[in-house]
Amino acid sequence: MRPLRVVVCGTKFGAYYVQAILNLPSHYRLVGILSKGSKQSEELANTFNVPLYTDVDEITNEQVDVACVVVKSTIVGGAGTSIAQAFLEKGIHVIQEHPVHEDDYLKLIKSAKAGNCKYHLNSFYPNVDAVYAFLQIAQTLREASDIIYLEAACSIQVLFPMLDIIGQALGGLQTCTLEPINNHTEHEPFYTLSGQIRDIPVTLRIFNQMDLANPESNIYLLHRVILGTNRGTLYLPDPHGSVHWMPCMSSSLNESTIFNKKRDNKFLSYPVEEIVFPAQNTSFEDLYIKVWPKSVERSLITFSEEIWSRSYFNQTTQYYLTACKLWNNIGKKMGPSQKVCIQEREPLRMRDIKGEKEWI
Repeated sequence: MRPLRVVVCGTKFGAYYVQAILNLPSHYRLVGILSKGSKQSEELANTFNVPLYTDVDEITNEQVDVACVVVKSTIVGGAGTSIAQAFLEKGIHVIQEHPVHEDDYLKLIKSAKAGNCKYHLNSFYPNVDAVYAFLQIAQTLREASDIIYLEAACSIQVLFPMLDIIGQALGGLQTCTLEPINNHTEHEPFYTLSGQIRDIPVTLRIFNQMDLANPESNIYLLHRVILGTNRGTLYLPDPHGSVHWMPCMSSSLNESTIFNKKRDNKFLSYPVEEIVFPAQNTSFEDLYIKVWPKSVERSLITFSEEIWSRSYFNQTTQYYLTACKLWNNIGKKMGPSQKVCIQEREPLRMRDIKGEKEWI
């Protein structure tokens, strides 16, 4: 299997795709950049000695096997959907960054079938290290215990990958009945839905404020997930942090041991909390240079395997159609985001807050 020839469309977040491709020389070979001709795209093309294209019509399937479309889709005001469709119509495989409207998703799948090629919608965050570990552990938990509930929270900008994380944690998104239980206001920016997915109680809180001038300036909350089981609780505080496990307190642990230290109970030695996956990044530089490209690598490896095995349409195809429908339905129920004007602040380290204080 030769490396697949790939062009990257968009060079802002697309830069992480470029790095991931460079990290996978046995799977992919970068053969071009497609953009509007920004200075950054020119620099990338010159750095890696590849052509800089400014029009999809300049590219043929004799030059390129795969297009990574890392440009905003129609639903969020970009040209990504039309770019993806143009490549599929040429018989070029496409992996596209989220989100995509369900109608556009169906149109792109039809174009992929007509062009006899692979289309995949990438939600990115499920392959970030901590989330990836969380989902692997969740899969094992589903086999070893009963899932009692799931609680999740995120900002509106990252709702689609949140739904993907929930779906993968629960083993699917079938029979979803999430309904709103509040009306968000200026003083209550969270929009809350409650219901069931696969007969499991689910609560989802969405921070629904956005600065339209800079939509990513107020992502105060990425993804936070609590998976409750009858054996313990799995907790993901953030996609870039650690994964925690808290074993349940069985009835045998409720009896006081203060005056009965000789009681023989093996559970007494269990830790009340375990870090089952420690944070892999020590700084934001590590996050951008290592963690994010690694997430794209995972997606691209699976994508190449499905291309070579000609698994163009499978259960994952239907799964993401369900995710797109759910994302669209929730958006309709929520209505437009609250418009705010954010004055950005510099991040703080804990030592800047704590100073010389001893809190415990």
